[in-house]
Amino acid sequence: MSYNIPSHLKGLNDQQVAASRKEFGNNQLDAIHKSTALELLLDILKEPILILLFAISIIYVIIGDYGEALFMFLAIVAVSAIPFYQDNRSKKALEALEMLNEPLSIVIRNSEVVEIPTNEIVVGDLCITDEGKMINADGIIIHSNDFSVNESSLTGESLSVYKSN
Repeated sequence: MSYNIPSHLKGLNDQQVAASRKEFGNNQLDAIHKSTALELLLDILKEPILILLFAISIIYVIIGDYGEALFMFLAIVAVSAIPFYQDNRSKKALEALEMLNEPLSIVIRNSEVVEIPTNEIVVGDLCITDEGKMINADGIIIHSNDFSVNESSLTGESLSVYKSN
């Protein structure tokens, strides 16, 4: 798409991008804690039904019925393995969806309009937005033509708010 960019808007060069990224970091939230396999397994083993199965298998060991105790321990492993497998699989699927759903942003860099992943926006980038597009970073309006923003997700206000530079 062709943009009518004023000639004085050059954007950042590669060195400025690297310096801004080093000082301020990327345009992304800190990663939330993802549970490890051990934490997930411990959560599964805290389930009341599994605790009951453990108690029953220990009772079988105490009374000397080792066959039944072995069967109960195998049942515990089977019952624990299913949610462990399903949870790991769904986490991997969600991570893959997040990668596919990563939005792109249009910025001016090195006097050229380029499209980059949103998490690569740095402080000082000149971002371009079009009608109907999401604004992917905080910023200051430098140049606009009849610019209004739907802030309903932030403020609850249903009407668009006019913005000016």
